[in-house]
Amino acid sequence: MHNRMWNDIHILIVGCGGLGNEVIKNLIYMNVKNISIVDYDIVEISNLQRQVFFTKEDIGSYKVDIIKKKIENKYKDIYVKKYTKKIEQLDISFYKEFNFIIGCLDNIESRIYLNSIIFCLEENVIYIDGGVEEFNGSIKIINKNNGLACFQCTLDHYAGTENETSNEKTFPICSIANIPKTSQDCIIYVMNILFEKQKKEKLNINNDSHIKWIHEEAQKRALQFQIDDATFSYSLTKQVVKNNIPTTSSTLLIIASLITQELYKLVSFGQVHNIQPLSNHNKVLYKYEKSAHVGEQQSPLHKYSDILYVGSKGIYIYYYTIYKNKNCVICNKKKYLHIYFKKVDTLNSLVKFLHTKYNFNKISISSQYAILYITSKIKCGLINYEQKLNNTFQELINQGKITEKNIYLNVQTDKCDFVLLVHLE
Repeated sequence: MHNRMWNDIHILIVGCGGLGNEVIKNLIYMNVKNISIVDYDIVEISNLQRQVFFTKEDIGSYKVDIIKKKIENKYKDIYVKKYTKKIEQLDISFYKEFNFIIGCLDNIESRIYLNSIIFCLEENVIYIDGGVEEFNGSIKIINKNNGLACFQCTLDHYAGTENETSNEKTFPICSIANIPKTSQDCIIYVMNILFEKQKKEKLNINNDSHIKWIHEEAQKRALQFQIDDATFSYSLTKQVVKNNIPTTSSTLLIIASLITQELYKLVSFGQVHNIQPLSNHNKVLYKYEKSAHVGEQQSPLHKYSDILYVGSKGIYIYYYTIYKNKNCVICNKKKYLHIYFKKVDTLNSLVKFLHTKYNFNKISISSQYAILYITSKIKCGLINYEQKLNNTFQELINQGKITEKNIYLNVQTDKCDFVLLVHLE
């Protein structure tokens, strides 16, 4: 590997649980020299089974502290920065310092946030998102220059995202509601979509009658889609409903390897701005196999947006393309719009204006310093985003969320995207 090349690459890892541990370990072996990590969790005894950096002596310490200390003690030429914070607590300008963001997260809301960040930056920061669940895993590559789907484009594929109380539910792998592939997909669909529609009540995960109903309906759905393990156990249903399915170490290893393989390809073929591709140093760096179309050679540049690993049926890895949703509220092209407000007006008054004047349904607003408003965040019931609506423009200035003059806001809606120039009186 060419060490000088990796000296110029800056990578941010978000989340250092089981998947994050394996990705960081791979980056070290790849000679990546600049690694930053964001995580606010502490080491617990349950982590020791599958998180390679931690031992019993580390229990109770912050994960980022332990990882930084152990890497720098052993590898003097690797520089690690640590941030013991939630990603929402970091200014947007923080993210522009990186070439890549690798998401090793266990919830949908943080993925929505990082996806929004990517499209707020002038720099082309590539976001590689990984998720694992039991024997299955998924990877999404979000590169705003390739015209393929961002995370928001495929948000409806994630079970539970339409449920306003879903901030307590996390499903790290994309469980496609329309075409389930496993019994777990069926359980998640019934749990998050079918239950309230048919039962007309809120799900109580500690109510055995609720779990029994989900189990029976999920088995019907599995049979409908001819899923082999349609007679799955009640205990499996209970595990899924309570979100405590264990992730196997083998799945973590495979998904982490696929993530770092994608990183290697992107760097190799010059997808990083102002950095010479590795392929210039070596005539044959990576051999591509034939594509699905007979006789058609696969391009060295990415022609796929998603990778799905289905280990529950053997070692199956699928590469597939999801094209950009033309109505996506995040990744459409921008226009410019001027608007006038008073400093005493609230952010909520701006949101209401955009709703009524232009009939936008979904709105996301960000400045160069912070995400101010995301419709999906409000739907998930996140209190800090609801409170921001009551802030006046003067309060947002005082908080450092917007500038006092030349206020440029990046606005994404269900109809179009644009840069909003706010003039304060």
